[in-house]
Amino acid sequence: MELIWIEPKDVNREQWDALCDSNPVTPFVRSAYLDAVSEQWGILWSSEFHEGIPVPFTLRMGVKCAVTPTFLRYVEWVGAHFDAQAVQKALHAHFQFGTLNIRQQFSQGIDKCYQELTQLDLNQQAKRSLKKAAAFELNDSWEPEKLFRLVEQELGHKVPGIDTYSLPKLTQLVGQHEALKIHQLNLTDDGKWCGGIWYLVAHDRMIYLKGTCEAEARNQGGMYRLISALYEKALQAQKVLDLGGSNVENVRRFNLAFGAIDVNYSQLTWNKAPFWWNLLRTLKKKVRN
Repeated sequence: MELIWIEPKDVNREQWDALCDSNPVTPFVRSAYLDAVSEQWGILWSSEFHEGIPVPFTLRMGVKCAVTPTFLRYVEWVGAHFDAQAVQKALHAHFQFGTLNIRQQFSQGIDKCYQELTQLDLNQQAKRSLKKAAAFELNDSWEPEKLFRLVEQELGHKVPGIDTYSLPKLTQLVGQHEALKIHQLNLTDDGKWCGGIWYLVAHDRMIYLKGTCEAEARNQGGMYRLISALYEKALQAQKVLDLGGSNVENVRRFNLAFGAIDVNYSQLTWNKAPFWWNLLRTLKKKVRN
């Protein structure tokens, strides 16, 4: 299979989104999602333009780098005829450096994981936390400003990838809530708002995006209450609950407390950049640290 690289300025977003609509893919590869979280992105198309894969990238010191931006778990091949070798060959041909997460499996990829929940199976910690959280109320009102402020306050600079650079990307992403079917679930205590989560509705799943609670509500099991309620929504809609997932062990442990299972995807890494570029990159890292 020969793949054709399409630069960002030449991407036909309507054509790409129509392909996404006709295939069972996640919202991560839709143009609105990629526009919100990526500096730039193009497409590796099949020669017939019937299938392909989007590639987010940056330009660093003249070197084109394929990257996985914050808030994007992975990209994925859209279409029926996935050829891992052809994709890898094309990536290496068009990008000198890359750290790219892809949903499909590659023999040379590094295994990463997220968590899915199809059947609730609470451990003792989750049962205790849900019992404490029973008094909280829930609602579906769209109040993104409240949740933005709380995410910045509670997670900013405390959670890897949540910082002054990435938070505006989250703002842009949630701003596409109509195009991407992003919803908000809120937690209240005697009428007082104390946290919430954003989630996406896809063809076969509901996907947890981001959320948090005020410290007191969190200590009373607020996040357990929210995730439990989101599972009930997914169950009623006959969808899988995709917990967004994490390779961070404490987040993974929280997800597994509900009976979630690990699902693997691949991370491809390569470095064919010139020596001087790698030297400058190493020096810049040392300066930042």
